[in-house]
Amino acid sequence: MKKWFLIVNLLLSVTPIFCGNSGIIQGKIIDAVTGEEITGARIEIRGINASTNSGFDGNFYLNDLEPGIYTITISFISFQPVVYHDIVVESGKTTTINAKMNETTTRLKAGKLKPNSNSVT
Repeated sequence: MKKWFLIVNLLLSVTPIFCGNSGIIQGKIIDAVTGEEITGARIEIRGINASTNSGFDGNFYLNDLEPGIYTITISFISFQPVVYHDIVVESGKTTTINAKMNETTTRLKAGKLKPNSNSVT
């Protein structure tokens, strides 16, 4: 029995060495007005080469991140980018970011079409 107890304690003390020292950022991206999930939004961590896109359900995951403090940028076509500063990633823990994005509106300048012409003025 003492031998078994010793083996279990040894395994438990060595396990953190093999588990790694990384953290996870996960979350969900939705439209601030409609509440609908945004598929394909780009989630990037500034300063390191880590990025992903939100899935069909608006969820995203960034795995194997070194512990630290990061700035996260979330962007998507026709939506205003969202920036989160001072996001803390801790070893063995998951940080959750649920973002609400607002649509942007761009007003185009009026143009005139000329018959038999391929240009707009």
